[in-house]
Amino acid sequence: MKYITQKDLDVFIKRTLQDKLTGGSDTKLDRVESQAMGTFRKYIGKRYDVDAIYSIQEDENGNDIRDPFVIKLLCHIMIYTLYSPYAPHDIPEHRKFDYQETMEFLREVGRGDNDCDFKLKEVDVTDDLISEIKINSYPKINHRY
Repeated sequence: MKYITQKDLDVFIKRTLQDKLTGGSDTKLDRVESQAMGTFRKYIGKRYDVDAIYSIQEDENGNDIRDPFVIKLLCHIMIYTLYSPYAPHDIPEHRKFDYQETMEFLREVGRGDNDCDFKLKEVDVTDDLISEIKINSYPKINHRY
């Protein structure tokens, strides 16, 4: 896995259950992690520099400086994705709740309704700026017949 380690997943789900859901396959975990990272990018990638979030892994002393909140969000998405194909109706309620909370948070952050300390994308001012704000007025209505 690229960003999430096995130790990170072990905090949220038992290894025996991971092996049952993945069939002991590391490639499945890699694919699920890629999907979770893609989901993360899709929701907040417009505003925040997701590559910068994923690139920070260790400081110069070799200490792990990854954002624990990002790890938690990615793990919740990964675990829900692992459960989905095998038992979509039997997913534990706390897993559903964690996933729904994660997705709602990502939606709010993506819309700008919720603030977080992720690095904002830098805007290149030399290009034509496309704003998300659209200003309209109602057309004048001619009431003369």
